[in-house]
Formats: sequence, structure tokens, C-alpha cells
Amino acid sequence: MKKRPSFISFLISLFSQGQFWFLKILIISFMGIQPVLADEDLKELIRDSLKSGLKIMVDKFEKLENENFIDPEAIADIANKINVRIEGGTQGSGVLVKKQGNIYTVLTSWHVIKDNTSAEEVGIITFDGKEHIWDPKSLRQVDNVDIGFFTFKSKENYQIANFGNLQNVSIGNKTFVAGFPLPSSSIPIRLLRFTKGEVIANANANAQIPDGYKLIYSNNTFPGMSGGSVLNSSGELIGIHGRAEGFFRQGEIRRTGTNQGVPITFYQIFNQQTFTLSPDENPSKLDNLVISFYEKGNKQHDAGNFRGALGSYTKAIKLNPNYGDAYYNRAVVKEDLGRYKSAISDYDQAINLNPTDDDAFYNRGFQKQGLGDYVGALSDYDKAIELYPMDDVYFDRGLLRFKLGDFEGGCRDWQMVRTFTKSKYIIFVDNRLKKLNRQYKNKVCQ
Repeated sequence: MKKRPSFISFLISLFSQGQFWFLKILIISFMGIQPVLADEDLKELIRDSLKSGLKIMVDKFEKLENENFIDPEAIADIANKINVRIEGGTQGSGVLVKKQGNIYTVLTSWHVIKDNTSAEEVGIITFDGKEHIWDPKSLRQVDNVDIGFFTFKSKENYQIANFGNLQNVSIGNKTFVAGFPLPSSSIPIRLLRFTKGEVIANANANAQIPDGYKLIYSNNTFPGMSGGSVLNSSGELIGIHGRAEGFFRQGEIRRTGTNQGVPITFYQIFNQQTFTLSPDENPSKLDNLVISFYEKGNKQHDAGNFRGALGSYTKAIKLNPNYGDAYYNRAVVKEDLGRYKSAISDYDQAINLNPTDDDAFYNRGFQKQGLGDYVGALSDYDKAIELYPMDDVYFDRGLLRFKLGDFEGGCRDWQMVRTFTKSKYIIFVDNRLKKLNRQYKNKVCQ
């Protein structure tokens, strides 16, 4: 958030209330002149002159304020929330750039992630310390430049980056780079670093620079920060940091002290081409409109405007009745509005269109349980666990089994919850299991 200098704020506040007497006194006191009586014509002339001069002053103050005043703390907060730590065969950084339902897209440097095989587990650690597992099948490189992306699933609501306009980035503009350096002898853990600098060069679209490294800046960076965000003074993503500039001398690479990033425009163009083309590879206005309504619904839901989101998802579904994600998200909104039976109907559609959507099975089971359909709920929980085992599902299925008197089944589920070392349910589960064992004299949950 931009902060207004207190003196300027005080002046503007007084002037906006018509307190022109204050400016007259201020001017007179500076000039060492005592106020004198004037006739009405002179008073009117002074008043009009002050009004005109005041408007110019205020306009200039506001223009300078908007153009030059930066709140680095606000930008650092954005960087903290949108950057992620990547742990796998290679370690690096990444940026959250997209959210569709419970699927997040991470943008990073291609060299960070390209050598990980589909059999390897790659962890994505978000700002809240939670670890998420990537979907290796989603890994894609953006054209032939050094950025790529992949997805992971999470029910948490994380902030995603807003994109900046590279055409407005000029030499001398402020830049902020964030990422997670590798451990060192003095700092043995990977902490987010946030560094300030300036744009040194922003190559034009036709410039031939290897791997797309057209954005050059003075920010300090360290190994491990590759894939992190390059932000402008508004906290918008303008590039992905990738490497330090260097040159060969006497058989070795020497750094120049400047660093390079790949402009975000490469991903924007690639993303637009990928998601707005029809099967015959001709742009489809209908597809664009569907996605527009869907993304509008996501923003409305995140802002708490559930009825607005419901309308946007409904429009997307009317235009494309086979849009499974829209059914899923509309079901979530209906839950927020207390329309549980209707939510189940939308989950039915989402599952019909995507039979491997474990979250749809889990959410539908939870709603069925709330409406008293315990058999249907257990069936949905079973399917969700079969598709993608999660501590949430084991916990809720165990709770339902206890409710139905199936203590052995409930214990098995809660013992599984304990295998998720970072589960938020562990303390509750441990306490309840101990209580059950005391109650039934250690005959339950051995």
C-alpha cells in the first residue's frame, strides 16, 4: 500500500476543505508581511489565484507521489506469498501464477525442473510452510526459453501473481527479485531473500538473446533463487529470474555483477495460444468467453462475492456444458450459500466429466454425510482415497465410521492420518485415540 507523506496530506486536507486562508497566512508569514485589509475585488482575485495555484500544486504532488513513492514492505509481502520453494532432484524457486479450482500452476526456470523424472517426488513449499507434491504429467517448457511450469493440488487459498506490462519497463525502473538460495555454512536453511535493484536493460522483442534472457537488472541474487519472481514497483510479475550474467576470461566464467531474467511475456503468449485454440487450431471466441466467465467466477469467489461467482460459473456452463471445473467450482459456491443438495448435483456432473477428480468425490461425500446419506458418503470417501490418499479424507471417513459404531475401521483410518507427519489433525487424533483406549480398556485402536 502506498503511504502519503504527512505534510502533503495535511496540506491537501486543508485545501480540499476550502481553507485558503491557511495558504495566505503561510505565504505572508514566510514573506514577513503582515496581513492587510483589501477591497472585495482584490479578495476575489486572490481567492481565484489561490484556487488555480492550489490545483496545480495538488496535481503535481499527487503525480510525484504516484510515480516515485514505493512501499517495499508491501511488495515484499506479495513476494513472500507468491513465491514457492522447490525441493527435489534439483532445488530452486517458483512463482504461483494461476489457480483453477484446487489446481495451482507454478512457473519456474526450466533448468531447475527439467531433469526431474516422473517417478521422482518434487515438493513445493508455500509461504505457510505446507508442502505440496507436483503433478509430473503437467510439466511443460515454454517454447525454447528457460522457463517452464507444472501444477499441484491444494484446497488452501493462495495468492497468485499479477502480471505487469513489459512495455512499461524502462532502464532505471526499480526491480525486486525474490527466491530461496541454497543453504550455506552460515545460513544452513533456505530462507526467502528479497533484494532491490534497477533495470539495466530490457531488450526488444526481436533481440536474439539465448534462452530468452532479455531482462537485465542490478539486484543481488544467489544460487537457488533461479525460478523466483522479478517484480516491478507495483508488485507485478515482469519476469522469472534465472541466472547471473557472465563472460569467459582465461578459461573460466566471471560474473559481471548483473543478473538476468526471462520476461513474463513468453509465458503469457504461450498460455494464450495453449488455452484459447479450438481443435482445428483456429482461435475460438466462444472458448475465450467461457474462460473469461470462469476466471471471473474465481475472482468473485475469492473476494467473497458468492452470488456473483454463482452467476459467472453458470454462464460458463451454459456456453460449455462439458466444462467439469466450472461444475466443481459452482458446487463449492453452492456449499458456501448453503445449497447442499444442489451442490451434490454439480459434483455429480463434475465426476461424470472427470471420473478421476478425487476432490469432487471427497466433497460430495462430505455433503452426503451432512445430509444423512452415510452409505453414499462412505462410498465417495473410499473412491477419493483410492484416487489420491489425503489425511483430510482419512480423518472424515474415520469420524464417520466411529459415528456408525465401526471402531476398528475408524481406528485404521485415524492411524493412517498419523502417517501424514504434517497433518493438522494429529494432535486431535492422538487425544481421541487415547481416550477411546481408556474407555474400552485398551481393546480399541491398538
